[in-house]
Amino acid sequence: VVAEKKGHGFHEVYRTVPSAGDETQSSPNRFRRWRRLPDGRIRLPEIRIVPTAQALRGMALVEGGDFTMGDARWRVLTHPHPRTVESFYLATAEMTVGESRKAAEGLISAMQHPDPPLADDEAAKYVTFGDALDLAEKVGLRLPTEAEFEYAATNGGRTTFPWGDDVALVTEWSYGPVGEPEYDATPTNPPLRGLYSNVAEWTLSRPLPYPGAPQLPIEGSLSSKTVHFMRTIRGGPPSVVTARARPEEWSFGPRFRVAELEDGRRHAGLGFRGARSIGPRYLAPN
Repeated sequence: VVAEKKGHGFHEVYRTVPSAGDETQSSPNRFRRWRRLPDGRIRLPEIRIVPTAQALRGMALVEGGDFTMGDARWRVLTHPHPRTVESFYLATAEMTVGESRKAAEGLISAMQHPDPPLADDEAAKYVTFGDALDLAEKVGLRLPTEAEFEYAATNGGRTTFPWGDDVALVTEWSYGPVGEPEYDATPTNPPLRGLYSNVAEWTLSRPLPYPGAPQLPIEGSLSSKTVHFMRTIRGGPPSVVTARARPEEWSFGPRFRVAELEDGRRHAGLGFRGARSIGPRYLAPN
């Protein structure tokens, strides 16, 4: 749903419209919450439009363009193909534990009570897709698409990693304060940090095959119903999600589709960052 208030701002939020026979739905996440009224109409959670200037704090403008998305090393999963990305804003770092607590306002989830507890400057993790979507919505943001994430993490498809092409800089994989390690930064002003270090990150995108990708055997493919409840993960190799990053995977790079997870899963190495469109997409101009 795209909502705009002229002179104030706009917001892009996600909601679920039930089937005709569904009963009242109570969900911990706003994007799946709805209520059927006595007259049969559906009431969805209200939209709070955050002022544009407030929403853009801590964001960097990513100039859009054309690039080749994917990596031929994993042709079935990441088949190289042309893609166009519109300009957008992306948070310069993952949302921290402290930021998530401030934004939550009743959305407190398991990410707030891990053992041992997380410091406020650490990347928020143990978040489901719904948690990430809700927290981003609270501060006027959405999640990036898979294409937007890869575009930003490869400097528009021009580099192998956010910082350039030198994989030798990756000597360990640790989880902690956002902005570390210092080498993981794009050569932009301001730099985007942590796109290939620290936690892996949720994206908006479902795990659909890339255009032109070889077909998977039927027994290895995902049904449309399964795909509906899954999202793609970016920001590291597959082992990062479980906080057990394996050195033999560090060279995979940010073009790799880290994982395809059910949107209710939580992991010790999985967080998110916010994104925002330049303007209210899908609304016809006045």
